[in-house]
This record gives sequence, C-alpha cells and structure tokens, in this order.
Amino acid sequence: MEHLSSEELSAYLTNSLNAAERENVERHLTVCAECRSELIEGQRAIASAPPAKKVSRSWFALAGLAAAAAVLIMVWPKGEIGRSPQHIERISPPSTIAPSVSIVSPASDAVLDASTRTFTWKRDDGSSYRVTITDQAGRPVWSQATQDTTVALPDSIRLAADSRYFWYVDALRPDGRSVTSGINSFHTSR
Repeated sequence: MEHLSSEELSAYLTNSLNAAERENVERHLTVCAECRSELIEGQRAIASAPPAKKVSRSWFALAGLAAAAAVLIMVWPKGEIGRSPQHIERISPPSTIAPSVSIVSPASDAVLDASTRTFTWKRDDGSSYRVTITDQAGRPVWSQATQDTTVALPDSIRLAADSRYFWYVDALRPDGRSVTSGINSFHTSR
C-alpha cells in the first residue's frame, strides 16, 4: 500500500482538497495507521500554534505553508532535503504513537443521532487521556482531558446534522509514552 504524501496530508489539514481528493485521503486514513499517526502529529502542530488576533487572508496562506512545512519536516529524513523522494525510504512513525487505544463506541463510520453524545474506549495501563473531536476539515470541535474511559459531549456542543466528524483518543502512560486510538469517523443523522 502506498502512503499519503506530505503534500496530500498538508492539503488535507489546510482543507485545500476538492471533494474527491478529500474522500480518497479519508479512505486511505481509515486503513493506514502510519498516515493517521502523521495526520495526528500535523493536527497537534497546528493546534499548538498560538492563536492570532486579527489576521489577513495572506496570514492564512502563510499558516498553511507553515503547516505543510511542519508535516514535511516530521516525515522527511534528516539530511535528505533536496533529494528526490524515490531515493528515500519512508520513515515509520515512532512506536510511541502507534494505535493501541481500543475504541468501543461509536465505532468508526457509525451514524449517530443527536441524542448520542457518549464516547467510550478501553483502558490503557492506567493512562490519562485526551479525547478530541474534529470536523470534516480537521478543525477541533471539542477536546477534553480525562482519567476515565468514557466522556459525554457537553450539551453546549452542537454537532451539525448530516455531517461527518472524526474522533480520536490520545493516551499518556505513566512512563511518559503516548499512544493513540488513531482516527475514527462518525456521521450525524439528518
């Protein structure tokens, strides 16, 4: 299986893909743990950037380029910039971000009605967790840290009807290692 390129991941993170390209990337992400891990790292890089006050459209273009560069730096081997990609082996993601948190519900690609607001996963070695829900464009909708393995989406968070969302659980183990569930999707009913 061929992995997504840094450009494809960057375009996905910056919502620069057309509908068909986005669907192809999402289809690949459902079966490829390595690319999901890279996407999560890109989301973390973007989310950790300080919020800007008033920004112009050119700032958004610059931010997109910065996100693309961050993803490229994370996946491109040191000392290989400038060499053609066919001469470089793909880097495996660190084992600390390999999917190992098991999702219970909602299952990937589940269809949820407005009353379903609970997210559950299996415990991972006494970890603390961060649950994140993003919209189809990868923008965070809600995130919460917890010690439990179930969270309920607060009533103040409204999910749009007939929309696709993604959710994942990152776990921080007592030894400092982190693991993830990988990205799971769900749809809201009409």
